[in-house]
Amino acid sequence: MPASEVIPALSGGAPLFPKGPPDWPGRLAEVREGLLEAWSNGTWGKYNGHLVEKLQDLTSCWLGRTHALAVSSGTLGIELGLIALGVANPSQCTVGVALCDYDYPGNFLTIHHLGAVPILVDTDPKTGQMCEQSLSEVIRHSTIPIKAVIVSTLHGSSPCLSKIDAILKKAQIPWIADACQAVGGSLAENRHGSQGTIAVWSFGGSKHLSAGRGGMIFTNEASLAQRMRLANTRGSVVGGLSELQAAAILSQWPQMEERHIKRAQQANILRSHLSDIDEVRLPTIVGDPTSQAYYKFDFWIDALPDRLDWVMAALKAEGLAVEKGFRSLTKGRSPSRFHAPVALTNSHNTSPCRLVLHHPILLESGSGEMVAQAIRRVLAYS
Repeated sequence: MPASEVIPALSGGAPLFPKGPPDWPGRLAEVREGLLEAWSNGTWGKYNGHLVEKLQDLTSCWLGRTHALAVSSGTLGIELGLIALGVANPSQCTVGVALCDYDYPGNFLTIHHLGAVPILVDTDPKTGQMCEQSLSEVIRHSTIPIKAVIVSTLHGSSPCLSKIDAILKKAQIPWIADACQAVGGSLAENRHGSQGTIAVWSFGGSKHLSAGRGGMIFTNEASLAQRMRLANTRGSVVGGLSELQAAAILSQWPQMEERHIKRAQQANILRSHLSDIDEVRLPTIVGDPTSQAYYKFDFWIDALPDRLDWVMAALKAEGLAVEKGFRSLTKGRSPSRFHAPVALTNSHNTSPCRLVLHHPILLESGSGEMVAQAIRRVLAYS
């Protein structure tokens, strides 16, 4: 075998993906048609051209939700959801919002923005998602009243949402299902976004359904929907979705399920090829692996941080869009900025080991086996 096929690209070999990561969302033909239609019928620049309303109706019906509100980002959706749940009133007393120590940092910052305290929950050592046992302990031991919980579904897996829902119902604590990374996926026949007191989707530039920016909030409670609308209104809608963005999302909707299936197929092939590599650990998938929404493919490499940096750089040189996962929310922050009533051992142990592969490559036939080949040869040479 030629050396160029064995040696990683970072060390002088030929990259396995010479064209680099696929562009996303790219020049999707259906989006061009949808935007041209919005231009030709004049809806694109109107305050209300009924495309946003159509998108709200379509998505709420698909999820079995009573209310949907289109907004300018998933982050704003989380903020409006917390406001509706009564979090933004720090003058009365100190309140907390629980979330996993391994989470999108914007959720942590949004809690701070509203004057509340992030209360951190450990990860499950097998799934890398919020641990329901740790959540129970946090509820039991927190010295700060927990006003709400944010439960994120990250990368290509999910927490055990049914168990978390049961815990929070018993404790009478409302929760926000952050499904920004899980649009199109499901768990035990429950589509992501259909659970939680409030749920949030994202239409950001890297997401499965993309409008560059944007998001959607869902709930079944009319009072919460009204509070979120009012919090987003100051004479006019402050952070809404435009008709042109709605046109872009609506045009992608018919292809969502087909693309979801392709990603899941290649992700599961990739998992099968990585399962026998000693240095790679794969998170346990909760539920059916074919139903996951692979926004990222999450894998763990047990290596020192300096070696992990080399592995990541080497995989990028192969032409793959690979990044480190999130840091623990405690890292680089003063303990005064959060409350940790339980040990965060699992999160601290696994967060530095996590790498994530961006989803567009999974839409290409044969990519699962090729990505595994790249990981295998990089690890063999590192």
